[in-house]
Amino acid sequence: MLPVVDRGWIEVCPVISWTAPDGRHGFHHGTPLAGEEPPVLPADADNWEYPDSGEWIGCPTLAPTEEGRPILW
Repeated sequence: MLPVVDRGWIEVCPVISWTAPDGRHGFHHGTPLAGEEPPVLPADADNWEYPDSGEWIGCPTLAPTEEGRPILW
């Protein structure tokens, strides 16, 4: 994962609650993690398991950057 982060193709972001303009609730990526956070959070298995509630709030997710979209998609 770190090589594509280092190249600027993806960012590691926390999952946050989000409300669409039509009022539907969902999830979206938050502010990208920086420094030592990206390699540390994925190493914790609790961050990749669905909790009983089904909500991943605060857990990491991968988000493609503008540079990464043409390469990854």
